[in-house]
Amino acid sequence: MSDRGDRGNLLLPTLAALALVAGWLALRGFQTPIEPPTEIAQARPRYHLQDAHWQRFDESGAPLFVLAAADLDYFDDASMQLAGVRLDTYADEGNWRLEADRGMVPAGETRLRLEPLVELRGAREHSGRIALKTPTLWVDWRARTLSTDQPVEASTAAGSTLKARGLRGDWAGRHVEFLDAVRVRHVLRD
Repeated sequence: MSDRGDRGNLLLPTLAALALVAGWLALRGFQTPIEPPTEIAQARPRYHLQDAHWQRFDESGAPLFVLAAADLDYFDDASMQLAGVRLDTYADEGNWRLEADRGMVPAGETRLRLEPLVELRGAREHSGRIALKTPTLWVDWRARTLSTDQPVEASTAAGSTLKARGLRGDWAGRHVEFLDAVRVRHVLRD
């Protein structure tokens, strides 16, 4: 009879333990799975390139621009972060060379934002050279435009200077419009 009593003493705790495990498994099935935060997943680039060189051509096969970056991170949403950026635009009548410490292409965009200090140097066939500085600049390679709403400083090889707020310009430098608070100091040639 003691043999039978010992089995009953062991059976009851074993059944209780099995009931607890079954209950835990049932409750676990109703919980939502824990996903890593989206910000963390998006913060990691899909690709990282060093000394990147990107050249784009127009419909006729002529070079449209050449972009060089010391570092380029490409993300799953097709956005990019760049460091040590130099961009050369090409057009029949002139070109721009743009340099900045950083650049970014937002997801789904066809334009590049350069910052924190952007230096632009342009040359046109008949009007000489111009140098500009601005804190940020948008470069739209599809529309072939440059633009900013930030302060702009410009100077020419002849010594003329210009300060303004905002700029819109075309790819070749044929048309550059300074938007607001324009101040010009013009130096006459001898």
